[in-house]
Amino acid sequence: MKHLLITAAAAALLTACGGDKADSPPESAEAAIERATETAAEITVRSGDASEAGAALTALSLNQSGAGRVSFADSSTNGANASFSSVEIEVEEDEAPLKIGTLSFEGLETGDSGEANFGRMLMSDLSVSDDDSDTETEMKIASVELINPSPETAAWVASLMGDGDPAEFPAAADFGFDSWTMNALSVVLDEEDDAEGTFGIDQIVINGMKNERAASAVLSGMKLDMIDGEDGTKVDVNLDAITVSGADLKVLSALQNAGESEDEMASAVMDAMYSDPVDPGFDAMSVSNFTVDAGGANFALPSLNYLVDRNGAGEPTKLTVEPFTATLSADADAGEVGSQLAGGLGMIGYETMEFSGAGESDYDPENDIVSYEAGKNYFTLADGFTMNFGGKLEGYRAYSEAIAGSMTPEALDAANSQEMMTEALGALTVHSFEFSFEDDSFVDRMFNLAAAQSGEDPAQMRNQVVAMMSMAPMMAGGSGIDMELITEASGAVSSFISDPQTLTIKLDPEEPIAIGALIESGDPSGLTKSTLGFSASNE
Repeated sequence: MKHLLITAAAAALLTACGGDKADSPPESAEAAIERATETAAEITVRSGDASEAGAALTALSLNQSGAGRVSFADSSTNGANASFSSVEIEVEEDEAPLKIGTLSFEGLETGDSGEANFGRMLMSDLSVSDDDSDTETEMKIASVELINPSPETAAWVASLMGDGDPAEFPAAADFGFDSWTMNALSVVLDEEDDAEGTFGIDQIVINGMKNERAASAVLSGMKLDMIDGEDGTKVDVNLDAITVSGADLKVLSALQNAGESEDEMASAVMDAMYSDPVDPGFDAMSVSNFTVDAGGANFALPSLNYLVDRNGAGEPTKLTVEPFTATLSADADAGEVGSQLAGGLGMIGYETMEFSGAGESDYDPENDIVSYEAGKNYFTLADGFTMNFGGKLEGYRAYSEAIAGSMTPEALDAANSQEMMTEALGALTVHSFEFSFEDDSFVDRMFNLAAAQSGEDPAQMRNQVVAMMSMAPMMAGGSGIDMELITEASGAVSSFISDPQTLTIKLDPEEPIAIGALIESGDPSGLTKSTLGFSASNE
């Protein structure tokens, strides 16, 4: 099970990894594919050694049909190159074999210990079918190409063809190649009383995999069409392309070093993902035309670009999510899910929700300070609201690591999860903070919804909330909190509820505020409007 998950993780990671420099992501799937394939075309395939070709084929269990798990109808050799036709590889006992129309190698050679290596392996017309009493599965791939693998990677490939158990997947530091390409993957699945459908990927191209990173990668033309056998819900997922550069293999390494149990592997993956929460683990990512239709519930993300700038030590110094839009809509006639979503959207007066946003933050790794500017960090619901964020926070790495620790399976099951969240906040020191909520009908929609559900008048409900807010200063009396601060905050919120415009709350303290010291003292009296540089308004 562990080996299967490691291999699956490697395959998944290879669809989303890339290089040493964060270039601007491509504007289209076509441009991304062109860039990756052009890079592959420039790679020089190792020439190998004709005198070692026979030994290399023996190490690959291809010296004769049936020498290992591989059988073939015909073969030919030419110097350091070899070709095989009508190939079958036994994957596991009592399971359907992998069939390959043609299998060819260029640049065959051996290492110091006689292990096989090669410059290029090309498999064409791959297929595997599994037909048992409950499931029918058919997978086809037009071609798979591997160019200039590392010795460890080539040895692992050889172990898949030989007798005995396959070798352990190479350590992340040893796993490498110049290029890996897969073309036209298609899977047909028919599970009795469960699900049926198809899954396909037009192409995956990965270049320059070495030192636990890869130079560039593109997954293009992904499509999933499934029907749930229990309720008949139809699910369609489409993705034009995803391009990622500068990704590492820390998740794969974590799986390799984890225990055998699912809990141990899950914990290892979580630890790896959050080992450096400030670093997203790549230099650039671009997503093109991602859509989901699940029983009439439709989500569309036309594009998303995420860029990471780094210093000379490879540490992130700036993270940018370029402006994006996404939509959520429903087709009430397409299924139960769509009908339910259409009803929910209709209750707040929407047929379609259109979201947009962007993010830009600067990070100072030496002082562990993240800074972000309002206007460049926002989230908008069209015909609803716009939220803006700004600030300067110290201790961000420590805070992120504590948050990550609270998200592990063990922590989520523990009774002290709230204490861990408090500890995370305690790591922060606030230099400044700004939040604004610009209303564009959203407040009215929420009061109309609440009134419809309770049978009350929306205006009356609004007046009740305003009245409650006006009592905040009196209710806070004796708490030690600065009354001037409470009065200004409650006044701004009351004004916003009565006449929604833009509610803005700012902190610009005279001295940075250490949240940990504040929590430890439990005395809010020193946090006055003046010392906090607090302001609240509705304008």
